[in-house]
Amino acid sequence: MNNIFYYAEVINSIDTDTYIRDKSDPNQLFAIDVKVCYEQNDKFISDVIPMSNNIKQIPIIGETVLIFQADNNQSSKDGYRLQWYYMMPNNIQSSINNNILPINSRVSPPHNFDEDKEFTNIVKDKPISPLQPYRGDLLIEGRWGNSLRFGSTIKFKENYSVKPSWSGDKLGDPIIILSNNKDNKKLKEFVIELFEKNSLLMLTSTQKLNDFNFGKDRQLRKYTSESDFSKSQLIGIADRIILKSNEDLLIADSPKSIVLNSPKVQIGSDQANTGIPNGKVLIEILKHLFQAIGAGATSAGGAPCTTNGIDDITAGLSKLQNLNSKKYFIEED
Repeated sequence: MNNIFYYAEVINSIDTDTYIRDKSDPNQLFAIDVKVCYEQNDKFISDVIPMSNNIKQIPIIGETVLIFQADNNQSSKDGYRLQWYYMMPNNIQSSINNNILPINSRVSPPHNFDEDKEFTNIVKDKPISPLQPYRGDLLIEGRWGNSLRFGSTIKFKENYSVKPSWSGDKLGDPIIILSNNKDNKKLKEFVIELFEKNSLLMLTSTQKLNDFNFGKDRQLRKYTSESDFSKSQLIGIADRIILKSNEDLLIADSPKSIVLNSPKVQIGSDQANTGIPNGKVLIEILKHLFQAIGAGATSAGGAPCTTNGIDDITAGLSKLQNLNSKKYFIEED
């Protein structure tokens, strides 16, 4: 069987099982319709499905793909039955999100091209910058700025446009970065993943993270500095982070310490409003009470006595108002 590749423009990805799953043929999932380019006579091919079912990038109207025929699910030793397959969109514009080149859309396709016009305009108006590649990297980049980098420690000189946000002493040590946004430029300049204004997950091996900090006004002590630490780390960054266990324990386990660096900590629920006692203040109050009790009392002829520790009692009562913390709270039982 001779495989012939055709260069084709996507003309439809709506009326098939591309995005809506109904009761039609389950073997036609993610199908598109195309028009073969450079044919003298209009040649439309329907129900072209992706070549790979594990990694798929469904093209949009106006993008071009290579298509070919190969065996379908009904083929057997008794005979071949063919199915059209498409490969990932061609990199015509060298653009992450917009590789539209409507060569043949002037010819009326069998479906309404305008149905996808709004989406196409969004793609054209949304500049997405490519990630800065470093030698040996495997980059997976989504149409909207999300990305996955399988990278390593590299030696940065003048042979890269953008310096990485990590460094290390051992070239080739692996690093993985899952990122959901970046600082996009208008002219397809290379960019790197950002710590700020981003949701990001990073797995390091021996890298140090350059210029990473824990907040402008609440720096942690030196031993937690990410610019100094050079062992494996898991770092997650987002505007909000939620960790939830459905059935069993949620465990934070550290042989050294667990640091909660926040202006407010609530335990039990987000409505917790009972302050946790300040241990230092509590100890001082108890010392005053013990000193007052130890001072004893004087009495003359059975007259009412006045304790000699009145000043300590007064001081203890004054500090009592500071017993509840204004920073840490716990929900009452």
